[in-house]
Amino acid sequence: MKNLYIDTNAIVSYLLERDKKQADLVDKFLLDAQEGRLTVTVIPEVIIEAIYVLQQHYNVEKYKACDLLKDFISTGFLNVENRNIIIQALDIHKFNSFGLLDSYLYSLAKSKSAEVFSFDKDLEKLRRRV
Repeated sequence: MKNLYIDTNAIVSYLLERDKKQADLVDKFLLDAQEGRLTVTVIPEVIIEAIYVLQQHYNVEKYKACDLLKDFISTGFLNVENRNIIIQALDIHKFNSFGLLDSYLYSLAKSKSAEVFSFDKDLEKLRRRV
């Protein structure tokens, strides 16, 4: 079975339908994945970049961007690395001022009963708040 790693621009094209041909092609790959003919893998780094692209380049509100990406990666037929951790990070990012990368790093460390070593004051605030 063929395995694809999906990139940020493909996800953004699909979610925003910014290019009909591209969105249709992504839709075809997702249908193939849903029907078991293809494996589509999503890595957390792509979701982190997608949040940035959606918010900064397409002016999608943070709440909506988080919901779009959360819905996308919650699809059961996608192979999402650290799915639950990235979903938790999206929830933290959605309701707080912390960036998605900081939220992901915090969530990943927490899932492994670890702490984050950083000089970033936001991470310390995150640890106290969440």
